[in-house]
Amino acid sequence: MRNHVHDIRENLKPEMIWFLEHQPVITLGTGYKDTLMPSENTIPVRTTGRGGKATYHGPGQRVVYAMIDLRTRKISISEYMNRLQNWVVKSLNHIGIPSYPLRDPLGVWINIHNTPHKIAAFGVRVSRGVAWHGLAVNVSTDLSLFQSFSPCGLSSQEYGVTSLEDISKKLKLPPQSMDTLDQSMLNNLPFNTSSIRSAI
Repeated sequence: MRNHVHDIRENLKPEMIWFLEHQPVITLGTGYKDTLMPSENTIPVRTTGRGGKATYHGPGQRVVYAMIDLRTRKISISEYMNRLQNWVVKSLNHIGIPSYPLRDPLGVWINIHNTPHKIAAFGVRVSRGVAWHGLAVNVSTDLSLFQSFSPCGLSSQEYGVTSLEDISKKLKLPPQSMDTLDQSMLNNLPFNTSSIRSAI
């Protein structure tokens, strides 16, 4: 991804959006200030250059990395983040999942029994005008894996973490698949680009 961003900056390659799934990993953004993960954590931990704090990536989660040239599009970082959030909200609402964006705390949220639950997390870096990294949407993610640390620095007493699978059970909504989410996101792309690649 770093190499592709460099090539975008040098006008050697087009912008790119990657749809993928990770093997289990906890990633630490530039906002992560703690020095240690809990001793009971058994998931690999990796430091990244994206914004944000700690989060989990793994099977059943759609990760989207968007490498977008903000310079040529004349988009501010704030506008870019708004577009990413609204992309997820519009895509979820399109498949019948009621959601809403927040900038503080950053994410896309769903209320379950009057408590905000995060379904999508964001972590972006902008290098010399090109945005990279991106977002993650929980589909059938093992939510117990968020319990070994403080996801995005949030208190479990105030906020929860959810997934499409979790919501369908708790809110009695029709089940949704990764393919359904992908199609909705492709139908609601916030950028005019044909350079899209998927990988597992």
